[in-house]
Amino acid sequence: MIPETTTYKQLIRKFVEYNAVAASGIIESLENKEAAKVLEGLSSDLAIRVIRNLQINFLATLLENVSDDFLQKVIPKIAPQLLTAIFMNVSAESRTRFKQHINAAIETQIRDLLEYPEGSVGRVVSTDFLSFDKSLTAKETISKIRSLSKKRLPVSYGYVVDDQKSLIGVLNMRDLMLADAKDTLESIMRKDVFSLHCFTDIKDAANELAKRKYFAAPVVDSENCMIGIIKAESLLKGVQEGSSRDIQKMFGSGMGTLTLALSSGWVCFLT
Repeated sequence: MIPETTTYKQLIRKFVEYNAVAASGIIESLENKEAAKVLEGLSSDLAIRVIRNLQINFLATLLENVSDDFLQKVIPKIAPQLLTAIFMNVSAESRTRFKQHINAAIETQIRDLLEYPEGSVGRVVSTDFLSFDKSLTAKETISKIRSLSKKRLPVSYGYVVDDQKSLIGVLNMRDLMLADAKDTLESIMRKDVFSLHCFTDIKDAANELAKRKYFAAPVVDSENCMIGIIKAESLLKGVQEGSSRDIQKMFGSGMGTLTLALSSGWVCFLT
């Protein structure tokens, strides 16, 4: 259990101030209710620093466990893109709770972000992915992966993002395991990462994945911020019935990847 002492809370706050990325990794290793307590013990500004570095699946669950008073303080400070991703990962009941703390302007932005064009990959994007801040070290990343694995969160993909959550690279597990413990992800990531824009037509996306022999790819918005991944199986469901046979042929049994696929489930995509 998390101690309630004032000294402990002060230590947590100091740690977040010193290194929000590392603090976020530790919070992700806690049980949901304990993590929610830690988050609620922070000021809204410090809480936002942590929130920006949490995996979206974990963050969504975490916010479902905090009080309405806390939501009222932090939700107005969360960027619309991140709020949109959160909305995609919470229950209808939680969306109603969260919406109470969103003003009309932000609500319009979220609606626009959710309304992808008909037939675009944005309509079938999956938020089951892992992204890591470029400043994390190899040691911190491996530790984070282990803690997330215990929570049964997705560990199949490793993408690297900058301070603005823009996609800047992809992790190759072999590179990560062989790197020096203190090497940052920015120094070991592969920069040539293939991605799809969220407005890309589903059929065009299917063709691109088939051409490269990929079964999934990251999806980004106009500012190159990663909003999720697109899976071949989702593309098959997203296209019209009459076209599905042709696309299934594209993704035949020989479909694979161009890079490392380990028994742990890690796959990295490079051009």
